[in-house]
Amino acid sequence: MPEPALKSMAWLPLTPAAIQELLSLPCMEPIPKDGLNEVAKQLGWKSSDLVDCAERTRSGHVLWASNYFASMGDPESTFVLTFANTYPENADGSDDWADLMQEWGEQPDWLFATAPTTAQGEAVFAEAVSVVTAELGPPLRTARDGDHCLATDPPYTIWRWNNHGLVVGHAPDNGPYGNLTMGVLALHPWPDGEELPKEEADLARWIRDRIEL
Repeated sequence: MPEPALKSMAWLPLTPAAIQELLSLPCMEPIPKDGLNEVAKQLGWKSSDLVDCAERTRSGHVLWASNYFASMGDPESTFVLTFANTYPENADGSDDWADLMQEWGEQPDWLFATAPTTAQGEAVFAEAVSVVTAELGPPLRTARDGDHCLATDPPYTIWRWNNHGLVVGHAPDNGPYGNLTMGVLALHPWPDGEELPKEEADLARWIRDRIEL
């Protein structure tokens, strides 16, 4: 029987609508801070305490940004949409984050698995890549970094969209001191003329520096 790579995993598959909503955020009219609640209501979002200063979108994913939601309508902001959270077997520390993981799994429409195998973990990320590929075409590059606590070692996969990079990858959940690892769809600024690093390790570092908020 395959060894579990994770203590638990919660996930909500990406959808075309979720991807298109994320891509629309830098293109919106800038929203004053006191107008956020009204716009969030119009978009069908609800505040989420699973991540600091985050919203649960109409699709059910957890969204946050580099400058909270003063970022909406700002092409220089980075937006991160969480589609999974994982509790790795090799997470550091003695604290038990099972209850927090259960909270993620109890969100509407989210799925939850205890002790999923490496193949199950990889399948969640592979499905996310497949959905984005169906929307935007083949990715430009993929890169693995091996420098994180997720035993499944999913790659970063990057597309260019206008003056942004769109990445399926992983990022630490900094609430529990980085002991949980999120699956994310991140949209970050990528100016014309800025080339991707050639070496895989350098590319992984380049992406990580842009999507970890």
